[in-house]
Amino acid sequence: MRAEYTFRELGVKELALSLIEGTEAANEFFPPIRLLADCVAGKIAELKGCAQASPEHRSSITAMLRRQQPRPEEQRIVQALKELEEGAFLLVSGQQAGVCLGPMYTLIKAAALIALRDTLARELPEHRFVALFWAGGMDHDFSEISCCYVHDRERRLRSVCMKQPDGTTGHPVGRIELTPDAAARLPQLIDIMPATDHTPGLRKAVEESYVPGKTYSLAFRELLASQLAAHGLLIFEPEDEESKTLGKELFASSIEKQDEEAALLGQRNSRISELGFELQVSALEGETNLFLIAESGARDKLVRSEGRFATKSGQECFTAEELRELVELNPASLSFGVMLRPVFQQALFPVAVYLGGTSEVAYWAQMYPLFRLHGLPEPLVVPRPGFTLISRRAARLLDRYELELTDFLQPQHELLRHLSARAIPPTLAHRIRELESVFTSYANEMRDDAVKLDSGLGGVLDTLSANFRKHLATVEKKMAQAAKRKDDLLVRHAGELFEVMMPQGKLQERVLAALSVINEFGPRVVDVIMDACEFPPSGHRVITL
Repeated sequence: MRAEYTFRELGVKELALSLIEGTEAANEFFPPIRLLADCVAGKIAELKGCAQASPEHRSSITAMLRRQQPRPEEQRIVQALKELEEGAFLLVSGQQAGVCLGPMYTLIKAAALIALRDTLARELPEHRFVALFWAGGMDHDFSEISCCYVHDRERRLRSVCMKQPDGTTGHPVGRIELTPDAAARLPQLIDIMPATDHTPGLRKAVEESYVPGKTYSLAFRELLASQLAAHGLLIFEPEDEESKTLGKELFASSIEKQDEEAALLGQRNSRISELGFELQVSALEGETNLFLIAESGARDKLVRSEGRFATKSGQECFTAEELRELVELNPASLSFGVMLRPVFQQALFPVAVYLGGTSEVAYWAQMYPLFRLHGLPEPLVVPRPGFTLISRRAARLLDRYELELTDFLQPQHELLRHLSARAIPPTLAHRIRELESVFTSYANEMRDDAVKLDSGLGGVLDTLSANFRKHLATVEKKMAQAAKRKDDLLVRHAGELFEVMMPQGKLQERVLAALSVINEFGPRVVDVIMDACEFPPSGHRVITL
């Protein structure tokens, strides 16, 4: 089995591929990143003059982040905060606050961010860097964060899903609190997984983090810190009222510049579509990039209507002046949409690099013009590395059946059919191919002679050839089925490998919980991921542990 696969082989979106592969089209939509250290050095020179890098602002954001850290006394956290206040630049990645850290890519992003920090520190020793993880709690789709998928003792994929509390529909997930029932369900995840040397510590971390009354966002941050604070990873909560206060100038700017925002996004989207790329994010006419947090706690998109701003639900309406007054008096009552989230990030912090997944990279291509519109320097966006982590047992099975990661892109029944075909004794398989070859050769010769007698005979012989191939395929299929019945172990192994390599038909990192990986391989998995990172990544790597 190969150790690395290109992103193109795995079906990554073309727009993200253009940046990864460094195509000419990428230069139109993204700042260059091929010689990353040089590009970062140039970006730092630009950031030094911005307001976010001023001593006064650094003092404010450092104090806010110190207050937010679940483990502020951790030595590497203390050091990171000190470096930020004294002039370090930020490297940022983020993910929604999924239950028990959500899918594995959360852990990959966080570990890769730390690796990027250490890589740039070596290559640019004259600068300092701090890694910041954005714990997304602004979105209001609870279903996106509510389920956690782990492997059970039989290596089958199992899930535990949280029920959304009554009365919280439409609320930012970062503000929703754990109910006693939800907190009681989470230890089930630990019980489902096979017991390992790492299980007791993981159980303790989950039970201490996911306590009734805590928000899902706070619980996520505490569990992430339990695994990564020792590496100096800062964790940020964007729904914090102080962050909204620090970013209120962006709210006001967006209200004032709605026409320019819409025009720039429209032009960029048209150009992306013109070049044949798919848009990652679409918006309806009149929609803004702002949300109102209603008194009920629900998040309601603002739309423009007849020169005014109205909530999409139709429950509230504002003039631009009234909305600006609301921002001034209560900035926490507003929230940013996906296209302004990166701009909000830049309004708060001196960010040099954002490390994003391929879908994020695609929508960054759409929203990049908004940085300049709002007077902010644009950070670099770098695609994150991708990994599939497998046990030695899985590696042996893959070698036994001569399988590649890309083989699991097909439906499971198709893979089984191909594996069963391989199970046919080689002599039979050879005779089938030989029979097909001999028949095809004679049939073609006969057809050439027959059409000289009567052109209509060509169609008759074509039908004969097609029927022969059909019946031969039936014979081969029946042989394969017979071999499959004799080898039930093959079926079990194929099912097991699918659950490991491509659960639910998706890459492992997009489904399997970070919790499951930590339970199986232990905390060292963070170091393994860090050691395997390169920037920009050349492909998706398979690591045997």
